[in-house]
Amino acid sequence: MKEQSLRKLQQEMDSLTFRNLQLAKRVELLQDELALSEPRG
Repeated sequence: MKEQSLRKLQQEMDSLTFRNLQLAKRVELLQDELALSEPRG
């Protein structure tokens, strides 16, 4: 029983970590776009 819920938690962690990475990349892209669209000077 305990083994099963542990595995479930591990899977949740994995998918959250994955999700987190995707969001981080997205933020980086948006920041790049923002930097490009900012008028220099």
